[in-house]
Amino acid sequence: MSYKTETHLHTKESSYCSQVSAEEMMHLYKEKGYKTVIITNHYSMGNLNIPMAYSWEERIDYLLLGYKNAQKLSSSLSMNVLFGIELTLYETRSDYLIYGITEQFLKENKHLYNLTLKELVDICKNNNFLIVEAHPFRDNMELVPLEFNMPIEVYNGCHDVNSRNELAKKYVKENKLIGISGSDFHHINDLARGGIITDTEIKTIQDYINVVLENKFEIITSNMAKD
Repeated sequence: MSYKTETHLHTKESSYCSQVSAEEMMHLYKEKGYKTVIITNHYSMGNLNIPMAYSWEERIDYLLLGYKNAQKLSSSLSMNVLFGIELTLYETRSDYLIYGITEQFLKENKHLYNLTLKELVDICKNNNFLIVEAHPFRDNMELVPLEFNMPIEVYNGCHDVNSRNELAKKYVKENKLIGISGSDFHHINDLARGGIITDTEIKTIQDYINVVLENKFEIITSNMAKD
């Protein structure tokens, strides 16, 4: 038996650029046969500064709202709902998917977007978080140095942005890196255009981290084919 997991998606409760609620997203992914979704709403200076009047804890509550709304439906839909973030660093202006990070950590450690890339990598290493560079070959992205040996998003399914997935796939192969896939879901047209397939069900974020680091998965592309 195989299981589909979405690794990269946004909900309109917590990412101002998304047009789909967590509730609608859950039903859509259920229909597409996904067992697990990892909600990775935007942790960026712009997204968390709306509105400026919020305290830091309230901003993190906003960031978590889509995840918590989805989680309420997990039992009734027999799906696993896991948490991550897509962090945009001010230094590089690039985006990083972080898995394993927690609400408590986010509330106790403010303004992670002000870190240098090295500082962010060190924090992830010290806390056993998995960090993956998202869509590294899009315009204005800065490719992470090879010295960090960071997994990258080799396939990004967002329908209205050129992620140059063919360059990412080639880069991963040439440099023997781990490459993941994610739909980067914001709109209906992004639905189920990415993710991974595993032989075992991903029930926890640690399950996900383990299969990525062990490279025990196949990627999903926009036509739902294994690549």
